[in-house]
Amino acid sequence: MQISLKQILAAASQANASDIHIASGEKVAIRTVGDICFLESFGVITKEAVQEIVQSLLDEKTFSLLQTQKEHDFSYSPSEQHRYRCNVFYRRGMLSLSMRAIEKKLLTLEEIGTPEKIQDLLLKKQGLILLSGPAGSGKSTTMAAMLDWINSNRTDHIITIEDPIEYYLENKNCFISQRELHSDTKSFANSLRAAMRQDPNIIVIGEIRDRETMEAVLRLCNTGHLVISTIHTSSASQTIYRILSMFPQEQHKIILSQFSEALLGILNQRLVPTKDSGRIAIFELLLANHAVKNAMRNQDIAQVENTIATSSTEGMLTFKNHIEQLFAQGKIDPIGALATIE
Repeated sequence: MQISLKQILAAASQANASDIHIASGEKVAIRTVGDICFLESFGVITKEAVQEIVQSLLDEKTFSLLQTQKEHDFSYSPSEQHRYRCNVFYRRGMLSLSMRAIEKKLLTLEEIGTPEKIQDLLLKKQGLILLSGPAGSGKSTTMAAMLDWINSNRTDHIITIEDPIEYYLENKNCFISQRELHSDTKSFANSLRAAMRQDPNIIVIGEIRDRETMEAVLRLCNTGHLVISTIHTSSASQTIYRILSMFPQEQHKIILSQFSEALLGILNQRLVPTKDSGRIAIFELLLANHAVKNAMRNQDIAQVENTIATSSTEGMLTFKNHIEQLFAQGKIDPIGALATIE
């Protein structure tokens, strides 16, 4: 029996899955409440079935490009109620597809539970706010909530550069220009250079992936823009090391100096199990105060971690402190939550 994508999506939706993995010669896998399980009823999916599914999602030109580049990111909306971020790629020479369900409803910062201090950063006219965390930690949801808060509380021009666009935002008090990589622009770096001529106040970059993008971000911060982006790291200090790794050793001192001047804060997040079998975000918040900036200029990254732990009165937050708060509220079991950060 030939299995259709519609059947797979229906089963995944019924299971409240966050992710769907379809691979040639394998059973369909889904992720629910952080764990992988298999849709046994569909059996093993043939490579012919996977190819048919992928071809139904891509036009002829894009499918041809996929065969050359071997991977492709895009978004897919089978209905008004459902939307997915997709990545198609080759695995052992055969097509595979991963799909991440995107929440239709925009959550607010309050519903997500972000530290209140983040709202002060979102009012800044200039500087860099980074949202970090591992894949699947909810960064995209938090980023969308940040933009929705700005859209309601500021009167500015926001330009986003995303790969792909996950949440479509309507103008409220801000004018929003959402651009998608590949369809609207060729690269993050190209679009950032062009952004200087598009009268932006706030520039949002889906992800900082390389040196060229990081250099463009620092230039934008220095020319009076607020820049917000994500980066795949596990802590605030690891974010600094990750940025340094993009540059040769001889440039580290000057990059740390430029980064310390631009940085407003780093919000790191994870998802942990709740007592009612759901998931909730926990946060670590670094605010770039004088001590943090001085430690970075002196290349003393270890001191940055110490500053977070000793600066709670300024609004900084460690994962352990946030776990203690949520435990006191009766929302989580601290043992399971602590296991996610160790």
